[in-house]
Amino acid sequence: MTLLRGLEDLWVSRNDREEFLNQVKLVANDFPRLTGLRRRFEAVGWLEPQNMTVSMGLRMREWLEQNPLDREIDLTSL
Repeated sequence: MTLLRGLEDLWVSRNDREEFLNQVKLVANDFPRLTGLRRRFEAVGWLEPQNMTVSMGLRMREWLEQNPLDREIDLTSL
C-alpha cells in the first residue's frame, strides 16, 4: 500500500491528481476480476467503494490517518 501512496505522491507533485484518479479508474475497469486491488484502491480513497461497510470505513479512516496527503512517502525504504 505504501508503494501505491508513493505513486499518488508522484502525480500530486505534478499537480495532476485528477488524472491519476482517472487512470486508477481505468485500471480498475480494465481488470474487474482483480477484486483485491480494487478493495485496496477503495481503502485509500481512490475509488468510491462499491459496498461501504463498517470495516471498509474503518480501513479508509485508518489509511488516511497513517498516510495524510500532505506527508511525503519515502520510497527508498521499499
